[in-house]
Amino acid sequence: MAAVRYLVRDADAALAFYTLEAVLRRESFAALRSAGARFRATLVSGPGGRQMLAEDPSGHPVELFESRD
Repeated sequence: MAAVRYLVRDADAALAFYTLEAVLRRESFAALRSAGARFRATLVSGPGGRQMLAEDPSGHPVELFESRD
C-alpha cells in the first residue's frame, strides 16, 4: 500500500487549480491565474515543446509542459 500526502493551505483552491485542463494558451493562463496560480517565468519554446513554471495556490512549483507531438 502506498500513500501520498500533499500539504496545501486551502484545499478548495488546490482542487480548483489542479482540475483545470492546462493547455499552454493565453486563455489557459488567465484561467490558471483565476484559480490562484502565479507564474515564475515566461513561456519558453524549444525543440521538444513549450513550458512554463508556475506556482499552485500554496506556492508549490508546477512545471507546465506541452510537447510538440
